[in-house]
Amino acid sequence: MNEKLLQYIWQHQCFNKSALLTNTNEPVEILFQGNLNTDQGPDFLMARIKIGRELWVGSVELHLRATGWKKHGHDADSNYKNVVLHVVWKNDDICKRVPVIELNSRVPGWLLEKYKQLMNTVQPIPCGALLHQVNALVWMSWLDRLMVERLQRKTADIFKLAGSGKINWEQIFWEKLARSFGLLKNAEVFELVAQSLDVKILLKHRNNLLQLEALLMGQAGLLENAGTETYYNRLQKEYFFLKHKYQLVPVQLPLYFLRLRPQSFPTLRLSQLAVLLHSHNHIFSWIVNAEYTEITEYFREVKASEYWNTHFVFGSSTSVSTEKKPGSSTIENIIVNSVVPFLFVLAHYKNQEAYKKKALQLLQSLPPEKNAVVKEFTQLGIKAGNAADSQALLTLKHDYCNIKACLNCAVGNSLMKK
Repeated sequence: MNEKLLQYIWQHQCFNKSALLTNTNEPVEILFQGNLNTDQGPDFLMARIKIGRELWVGSVELHLRATGWKKHGHDADSNYKNVVLHVVWKNDDICKRVPVIELNSRVPGWLLEKYKQLMNTVQPIPCGALLHQVNALVWMSWLDRLMVERLQRKTADIFKLAGSGKINWEQIFWEKLARSFGLLKNAEVFELVAQSLDVKILLKHRNNLLQLEALLMGQAGLLENAGTETYYNRLQKEYFFLKHKYQLVPVQLPLYFLRLRPQSFPTLRLSQLAVLLHSHNHIFSWIVNAEYTEITEYFREVKASEYWNTHFVFGSSTSVSTEKKPGSSTIENIIVNSVVPFLFVLAHYKNQEAYKKKALQLLQSLPPEKNAVVKEFTQLGIKAGNAADSQALLTLKHDYCNIKACLNCAVGNSLMKK
């Protein structure tokens, strides 16, 4: 038994309530167990409890042992002055300061056993073997909730950047877009590069692709060495001039090349970003108003500059010339991690549900992501139909399954009650 399980038992009233007595042998009738309190103070608020003939409305505090009341200093804490019932697993205290009920003999053994099985399993998905028992409606509603949770996390830093004053949407979107282009390995560095370059500076040089590429490559620390190639030297010359002109400070974190496919090398991604800036005057304004097919086609047409047709890194050419475009999975990742979150933020700030609807349509139109988590659930019979589902499964795995938060999970709750 632990406090989380005791809280679950009380919240869902998973115990025998007949002939329930307090420590003073007064009959107890639970009319409403109260609302779970996530702040400081008692565990449940606004409970309605009938003790004897008296109706009490107030707080309920839970402890594994009754002595926890004194041990945790509740006697001297004003937050607990409205507690009308003390619920414990074992009553090991004779003090009668607050009515106490003991639950250890009232909870069905099968519930405790099921919880024990979930907590002791070594399987990566604790309830994996039982998922076929879960109602389809439970799954659908829970995946919707998980998708919203993930979007809330993705948008939290955007809301923080936006604040409450005058919002520079172009700059914020540029930074998040750059982060997406960096993929997992180089996301932080790409975002720092974007933060180091005011989008207004980039727009001034929008018509000169060489200068845009020089700014991005230089700020990422890729133009610091002496070069022998004409193109590298041209970039370096442009960068040194622009660095001095705008008093730029390059990012000090290193870029990662190891364990990346050549098509995902940061050199190519930075060049593709430069081409993206070169192709539109105001990327953000265009993307948030474009249709889904226009957005995907737009990213599909983005390709690194001509030099990179025969290169993956500076100074080393390939025998075959190929255009370096982002793959389908990269495009989908960019839309999921930059475009969709921004549409949700815009829906809030501009009070326009159309943006939120468009974001959902984008997620539901994209195929599910291909990753280890989605594969794991697929093997258990849970298939993601689109990117909204795969985003939800990622949240389920990382925020619930990995830490065995089964009691906070709708799927775990459903199985616990069976």
